Amino acid sequence: MLEFAYFFQCDGVSANALQDILGCSSKTAKDLQVEVARLEPGQVISRSPDQMEGFVKFAAEVFYKNYGG
Repeated sequence: MLEFAYFFQCDGVSANALQDILGCSSKTAKDLQVEVARLEPGQVISRSPDQMEGFVKFAAEVFYKNYGG
């Protein structure tokens, strides 16, 4: 299980991989698998800092657009 893991849109991530990386139940991993596949560009799913919330979806900053040349 990783302390910090951010998942961007991906159609090929397996529920088993999500379960191993996040240390969540198989049901949660299957639910997250669907959510990860449906993410819009720039959206991210990660474990919430609040253990009661589980996982959160948020918009990530596109680094190369804001700081690149």
